[in-house]
Amino acid sequence: MTGDLATTQVLPAEAVGPCPDVPVPPEGRPRLLRTGAVHPAVRDVQRRLNALAVPGTPLTEDCVLGPRTAAAVRAFQVVAMPTTPADHDGVVGPRTWAALDAAAAPGRVPPRPVPPAPPGPPPPAPSPPGPVPAVGAAAGRREVATVALLRAHGGAPPDLVLRWTALPAGATRVDVVVHLHGYSGQRAAMRLADKERIAGLDWQDPVTGTPGRATATLAVLPRGRWFGGAGGDGFDFPALARPGALDDLVQVAVRELASATGLPGLTRGRLVLTAHSGGGAAVERVLAAGADPDEIHLFDTTYGTPTQVRAWAARHVARDGTGTPPASALRVLWHRHPQVTGHATAFAAALASVVPVAVRRWYRVEETTVEHGLIPRTFGWRLLADAGADVVDAAGRPLPGRPGPPVPAPAPPAPAPPAPVPPGPPPAAGRARTTAELRAAWAAYRCADALMVRVRVLSHTTPVNPLAVDAYAALDAALRATGYRARRTWAYTCRSIAGTTVASLHSYGTAVDVDPAWNPHRLRTTAPVRFATAATVEQRAAEVAAGTADTVLTPEQVAAVEAVRTREGHRVWAWGGRWRTSHDSMHFQVDATPAELAAGIDPATVPTPP
Repeated sequence: MTGDLATTQVLPAEAVGPCPDVPVPPEGRPRLLRTGAVHPAVRDVQRRLNALAVPGTPLTEDCVLGPRTAAAVRAFQVVAMPTTPADHDGVVGPRTWAALDAAAAPGRVPPRPVPPAPPGPPPPAPSPPGPVPAVGAAAGRREVATVALLRAHGGAPPDLVLRWTALPAGATRVDVVVHLHGYSGQRAAMRLADKERIAGLDWQDPVTGTPGRATATLAVLPRGRWFGGAGGDGFDFPALARPGALDDLVQVAVRELASATGLPGLTRGRLVLTAHSGGGAAVERVLAAGADPDEIHLFDTTYGTPTQVRAWAARHVARDGTGTPPASALRVLWHRHPQVTGHATAFAAALASVVPVAVRRWYRVEETTVEHGLIPRTFGWRLLADAGADVVDAAGRPLPGRPGPPVPAPAPPAPAPPAPVPPGPPPAAGRARTTAELRAAWAAYRCADALMVRVRVLSHTTPVNPLAVDAYAALDAALRATGYRARRTWAYTCRSIAGTTVASLHSYGTAVDVDPAWNPHRLRTTAPVRFATAATVEQRAAEVAAGTADTVLTPEQVAAVEAVRTREGHRVWAWGGRWRTSHDSMHFQVDATPAELAAGIDPATVPTPP
């Protein structure tokens, strides 16, 4: 259900006629714009999103709120309202309008074209301008395809992405921020630009454009090494885990900056080390190798005891004393998770025992309700601007009084996702859509790690497509109501279909595997799926293990999932056990398009669990 309103208003094209390019005052806006809406106010939304350059733009400003516009709306909602996941639904209602209005400073949204005024007398000569600070080099960005130091990490180029602030004329020193990224469902095919978008290496608020760090600074984003691990998505940084390696990387980056800007003789100023998620383990190894940054910012990294970070903090607190601001800072933000919470709370207690009250603003371990993938992007810019800034309260809500009015600012560079191909007419009754049709319908979400939302599906909390949250809830209810008790479930993973280069529907967050050990994938078979007949799931699992059955799911359980429909009668789920040339009985995939799911799930088709 949308966090804006609980009702739906879809305005068909014939209801509004042609869509004129006229301004829509706030009182003239529909109270709710969902996928399928056609209205001049949709053009206003599209124009604002294009001006803000959010992921998914540029959009065609055609007054139609199609799947691609809905995806761009959600991308905006995720960063504009990070602490209220219920609002991340692609629906434009009162709260989304308020966020769009707040982001649209004068001059930010392109005005409607107006005819030129008739010529008049020439304007008076302007007053002589005041002194303008000399700028030695404008802010910029560079990709470094290969770096000898990082050669062992492998992967697709570039090995390094650099971003820098404007540099004053005659600059000789530049602060350096090195970010160690986390795991990636893209595995060996990870694109460093995707990590760049969420790394928090921003010189302004990426949503409002509020100015952030102004000191001459170079951001350094190296590519990690994919090692896989238990989940298959692990990355580490072994090339940086030797004495002197971090300093070597910084020297390479500063030389590249000097080459790009024509400012010779640059040397490193302060060093800030930041990390996200699994990158925290790399921070431990880098510190163990002797690296000594001036600041450390960690974004949801405490999946273990941060022994080296604690030791670093103790040394720097003892060295800095109680003077303010201190020469060093440590900021840690974490999101509640079974593998994180215990380590984070213990870390907070340990830190509080050694940090003097006078400098605790700069040494904090704080919980946030911002989603895991958005923590660096939400808070990174602010901490780079002021390592002692108040960014969240104890419950994870941003404190009031975000400084400064919004100003125009470029979004982090990223290619726009492909426009989804119109899915065409629905398939014939009883036929599931092909994976090609579904990939086209959901194209804007392929491998979009940062857009997925985490929900509980049977046994596990897993990332899923944000537009399919209600569909997953219906699947969960259908299986639990018919007595299924799962041991392992997982949905989103950025990967190809095994043995091919074709994206799996898991890459779009629209497929889930349920208990692979009990519901195996049987290849090269055209016979009907064999259901086990025993009464208990353990007995049925024994039949599967013996090869006399293909799944522990019962016909009633599968039928309950397949019976789920949208309010407009579209089937929501298809089962892999029905495939004609193989049986993938663990696999359920969304069989509807984004526009069809936008109608909502018909509650009459979803059984109630006991």
